[in-house]
Amino acid sequence: MKNILMTVAVAMMCFLNLFSQETSKEPTTNMKSPFFDIGYDFNGMSLGFGFRYWNVGLSLGVSGVGKYLPEHSRQYLSIPDANERFTYPSIWVTADAYYFYDLNDAFTVFGNIGYGVGTDSVLATKKGETNGSKYILGAENKSSITFGAGVQYFFPMQIGVGLGYHSKRGIYAQISYYWY
Repeated sequence: MKNILMTVAVAMMCFLNLFSQETSKEPTTNMKSPFFDIGYDFNGMSLGFGFRYWNVGLSLGVSGVGKYLPEHSRQYLSIPDANERFTYPSIWVTADAYYFYDLNDAFTVFGNIGYGVGTDSVLATKKGETNGSKYILGAENKSSITFGAGVQYFFPMQIGVGLGYHSKRGIYAQISYYWY
């Protein structure tokens, strides 16, 4: 699924590049822009903050904000006593590098690639218990390459809005303030 989304994003950027108004665009000024995004994915709410300088940018983000675990005992369970395991995604932290391509004075498309780390909470039922109570079994650390793509629209009043997709932070809305 991720490969399909990445292929679609690259194809979209190439298609938009073919039909942009200027074929060899050399910017006369360097755009600077902090941006903030808020979104949602399977893991809960996500937040991100970044900065753009000219046509490159960096961002940090988290997903899983406000996510809760089901009711469980606060006692730890040893692996030999565990009957059935349940894994619940927790917080992911991501760092991404962006490339921005200005289609015209108002629209920009962007792609990003980065790295993310996260921890999943693992709960389990106890052997011999039939009440279904869950106990803490531990945590699983994970990491992966992250990617995303999106589009921004810049208003003349130095405010920009955008919409994008990130592989760990989900679908998000973005707002930015820009200057030259």
